[in-house]
Amino acid sequence: MSTPIIFGLIGFLLSYVFLRNDYYWLLCALVSVSGLSYFWLKKIDSTTFNFFYDSDFLYLKSKHENRRVKIQKIKSIESTSTRIRLLGIPFYLHQMVFINQNSMDEKLKFWIGASDSKLNEFKKLIQTGDTSI
Repeated sequence: MSTPIIFGLIGFLLSYVFLRNDYYWLLCALVSVSGLSYFWLKKIDSTTFNFFYDSDFLYLKSKHENRRVKIQKIKSIESTSTRIRLLGIPFYLHQMVFINQNSMDEKLKFWIGASDSKLNEFKKLIQTGDTSI
């Protein structure tokens, strides 16, 4: 996730260094890098899911898609070693494996902050089937 940001900053820096005397091309380069960054962030926003759950289903909602997954069909939720810091707050990448409508395993990756206790409650629900949460 941070790679495009680094490339964008390098693009801004290189645009300034090589084009600082030619304002028209500098402006074109900065608008191009800004436009690409905007569309990249828009793509991420449109493919990011919000998670909600009750005792029977996990609800995945995004701007373009709404899905339901039965709690019993979720196989695992695992933490990965990938971590980023946004404004000093660490976020960790997690991966969920579940059985989709076609009876095939599907993986879904999502980011969660370190202090999110709802994830632990959800893992407990998946492991024990305890609906009193």
